[in-house]
Amino acid sequence: MDSIRKRIFQNIEDTLDRESTFKTVVVGTFELYKVERPAAGIIPDEETTENQPDETYVEALRVSIRIVVDEDNQRAGEELDDAITAAHVALLDDPKRGGLAADTVKVGVKWLFLDEHYPRAGADLNLLITYATEEKNPTVSNLG
Repeated sequence: MDSIRKRIFQNIEDTLDRESTFKTVVVGTFELYKVERPAAGIIPDEETTENQPDETYVEALRVSIRIVVDEDNQRAGEELDDAITAAHVALLDDPKRGGLAADTVKVGVKWLFLDEHYPRAGADLNLLITYATEEKNPTVSNLG
């Protein structure tokens, strides 16, 4: 059985795959700049754990959605903003990640590159996802 974390990543990937803005959605950054764009990469950043007295781990998972567009015209910044907005709306439409999470919130956007001399423009949409598992089994949700 897959961990709750992996199932959350799969939920994010499925959500972005359904969003017509993106031609490519991958987990991680491998080859992200070689794929068809606009592209979104799901990048795990950090997870902190709070141990509850009832053998529950409450997890706070930070995830970046790296969005990359081609910068082949003067409107790349606008296209990038449109893609960030589309991802934001799609991902926060179901903040509970199909029942796997307690909540998903946006914690910021970091623009990575937007330069007329660079062939791509990109930004990270940063999310914080809270979920809970059994202390001894990360495949079992312990919400509620």
